[in-house]
Amino acid sequence: MKSNKILSLLLICVLIFSTLSFPANADADENLYETAIHNIAAKCAQEDITKDVNFIWFLADMMAYKRLYPESENILSAEEIEKCKEELLDFAENAKDGRDLAKSIIGFRALGYDAQNIYKSDTEKLEIVEKLSALIDSKSQSVTNIYTLPYVVIAMREYANETQSTYLIKAMIAQKQKEKWQDASIGLDAATPMILALAPYSDEDADVKTAILESVKLIEDMQSESGAIPRRDFETGEWIDSAASTGLAITALSAIGENPETVIKNEKNLIDGIMSFKTPENNGFLTSSFDTEQGFRGLLAYKLSDKGTSIFDFSDYPKNELRISKGESVETEKTGHASVNSTDNPQAKTENVSVTVKVMMHNADDCNNSYTYKHNSAKYTAVLSKKIEIDKNMTVYDATVKAFDENDISYIINSKSIYFETINGLSEFDHGDYSGWMYMVDGKHQNVGCDQIKVKPNSVIVWYYTDDYTNEYGSETYGYPAKKKEQKETEDKETEKDSNKENVILSDICSFIIDNVPAPQVASIGGEWAVIGLAASGTDVPKGYFDRYYENVENTVKEKKGILHSRKYTEYSRVVIALTLIGKNPEDVAGVNLVQPICDFQKTTAQGLNGAVWALIALDSGNYADDEIRQKYVDYILERQLKDGGWAIGRDEQEADCDITAMALTALSNYTKVQDISKAIERGIAFLSKIQDDNGGFSTFGETASESISQVITALSSLGIGLEEFSKNGRTPLDALLDYYKEGEGFSHTLGGEVNMMSTEQALYALSAVKHLKNGETPVFRTCKFYDISGNKSETAILTLYKKGIISGMGKNTFAPDEKLTRAQFTVLLTKALNLGTTAKSHFSDVNDDDWFFCYVNCAYEKGLVFGISESEFNPNGNITCEEAAAILSRASVFWGIDKDYSMQNAALLSDVSDWAKDSFVFCIDTGILDGVGISAKQTVMRSDIAQMIYNLLKKAERV
Repeated sequence: MKSNKILSLLLICVLIFSTLSFPANADADENLYETAIHNIAAKCAQEDITKDVNFIWFLADMMAYKRLYPESENILSAEEIEKCKEELLDFAENAKDGRDLAKSIIGFRALGYDAQNIYKSDTEKLEIVEKLSALIDSKSQSVTNIYTLPYVVIAMREYANETQSTYLIKAMIAQKQKEKWQDASIGLDAATPMILALAPYSDEDADVKTAILESVKLIEDMQSESGAIPRRDFETGEWIDSAASTGLAITALSAIGENPETVIKNEKNLIDGIMSFKTPENNGFLTSSFDTEQGFRGLLAYKLSDKGTSIFDFSDYPKNELRISKGESVETEKTGHASVNSTDNPQAKTENVSVTVKVMMHNADDCNNSYTYKHNSAKYTAVLSKKIEIDKNMTVYDATVKAFDENDISYIINSKSIYFETINGLSEFDHGDYSGWMYMVDGKHQNVGCDQIKVKPNSVIVWYYTDDYTNEYGSETYGYPAKKKEQKETEDKETEKDSNKENVILSDICSFIIDNVPAPQVASIGGEWAVIGLAASGTDVPKGYFDRYYENVENTVKEKKGILHSRKYTEYSRVVIALTLIGKNPEDVAGVNLVQPICDFQKTTAQGLNGAVWALIALDSGNYADDEIRQKYVDYILERQLKDGGWAIGRDEQEADCDITAMALTALSNYTKVQDISKAIERGIAFLSKIQDDNGGFSTFGETASESISQVITALSSLGIGLEEFSKNGRTPLDALLDYYKEGEGFSHTLGGEVNMMSTEQALYALSAVKHLKNGETPVFRTCKFYDISGNKSETAILTLYKKGIISGMGKNTFAPDEKLTRAQFTVLLTKALNLGTTAKSHFSDVNDDDWFFCYVNCAYEKGLVFGISESEFNPNGNITCEEAAAILSRASVFWGIDKDYSMQNAALLSDVSDWAKDSFVFCIDTGILDGVGISAKQTVMRSDIAQMIYNLLKKAERV
């Protein structure tokens, strides 16, 4: 019996002699919790509950309220019930995962309808029970998730067959599963619904009863001194009392006949705990709709237990058939709503842009509900990676929906918040409290709705599933600096461990090659590939190593009188790439131009596709030859693409092979922004994806070999595609390649075979390609080392900025360090360094829209980085002076939060500095951005000087 039994009896007597209705604000002397029940019901009846994100639960609760108080004036009106029916029908029609199908069934049963006889028209049946049954039969994770499973059991209690019922109950109490939902460190919001769902089976199964008793003990242990049940605060990670968690606990205990007033801590019971959250009007619970919904259900369950029934026991509810035709005004969940950027003007001009939409998922069997894209991206698989055409005025939301619809990717959208709750059958909360879908645009996390961001040309939109959004990209924007310090440290160590493993292997291979190839020759093995891999790796080689190779090249050129081979022109390509990467000039080796032979299109292509591919790679490595020659090779490669998207070495072959396809893609990687070429690349990537082996590796005509994997890794990395986007069964091509590694040595040709030098050399440049991609550096075969900067004081700065894609050469493997720099050139360099983007808006009369620097200069102006020499002129071709550079660099420092405090100890250097530049000049000297020795403010700076200044700024900002 309850402690307020007398008051309850009096209250019932009053009800018998009254109209059995309660006003919204009952007398304070009456039973507080029962008053709260009526007041919450009154509020729900007066407001449109369909607008609440939890409306189905509120609907079920309000029908339970009607069951308790059928004559109350606070029940939902007939009009409100009809509106709820239509909204529920709309929701159920688009339900695909276990959670939403279960919610739909519970909603219809609460209304008194048979969930197996719901029709959205006179003849079209809504088969929600059948859909959920199919998911159960397939043992879908969207059913067995610990936050979904209890509601599936509740929904299917009247519909599951014996096999399904047995499977569901066993799934709930299986030891591993039970350990998850009974884990008190995550709170009790998983355990208490399990008690509610298991309650009807307690007397039938001893294991069920044990699980329930264990969980009741958790509630008792968890209860705080306020009487409430705490939960972890998402922002701080601290435990705080929760109305929602307390309501769930009351619901659970009431379902098994336990009185929540007998669970006491510090003389406060669970009812006291829930009522400590009541609003001043006693018509809800602090602090959210979620708290009110769960608390309301708890109090209703408590009252229903007096009648010997449970909150979701629908056994005595009618099972009516429902037939309803939706009006045209009702939207569907799948298609959401029209974009906020769409136009009603049918004459509006449209212009399409290309964007890529990707969906990244991970293997549920491996993740232990702990994977994040930030820390475990290598474990993710791309289930979609497609380029689409869409109107430039549309949004990320529109692009996503279009890509999903065109590629049969299933999804469910919360049309109120425009959030993708489910993609490809995987839903939020399937992997725990903090799991769900997030997205990035061009590698940056977005903290606004996807319908608020317009698409941009060539943008890449990545949707990824995270098990823990509090420890994900952008978590700090939501106030989640970290989940648990110790967990974050563990994850960081795992990431660092993987990265260190690759670096250790890379270092070991370099040592192995240096030991086994002490004096590289002009040769395919023990020659150029060894030099290329070592140069690209960034590893220090013994002094004179590359010089010895160059001497051998010179000697070979002299001995052969400049003819490396009369027909095999890949010999020239290989040497050109190697010389370019070590900073030598291939256009003058012992007086011979080694680039010239591969500019002979007829002779080079006489070798076939292989000749064209490596000629193009060689010419692009140092920007050799003119565009016409390179275009010939591009066209030749495109013409040879087969119907399946791949390439073959022979002209008459119809079946593509892995190796030559990867090489062709590497050759085309410098031309991804050309539309026809990008389409060919997409087809090639699709071919590789199709033929990828189950272990993440690749084979050529059925034969597995490490070299095939190395070529694919090189191609993907050159195209800027992370290997985590190309995984299969949780394994990336890199995982597969490392299977061939012999610790401390090199790589074998076949699994378990002996170390092979060719395999090792190709693996070396493949691993180097991965390193370049991760570091944001230029592709592996374009790691140019300008031969005119040797010994220059700014050599390190120049090479670093080149690898970062901030600066470029002046053609033919030269940098021209002593040439002067224009204002436009400097602005472009700094805009790229700061990653400011571009703009198409014009601000200066002397910066035309067809100038190559137009978008950069105007963007820099809009960001406050640069100003004109007048209101309308920028003087883009004027040489930039040291004081002008200092002023701009000073402004640039703001973008990276560099402290602007400085002293005047360098004031003596200001004698020739203009007044407007003095503060900036001193700041740049104090911070080391400028070298104050012998510098003149009015002097025109050279290309090497500017490279050094930008490099110093990046170092100060800890960006290099």
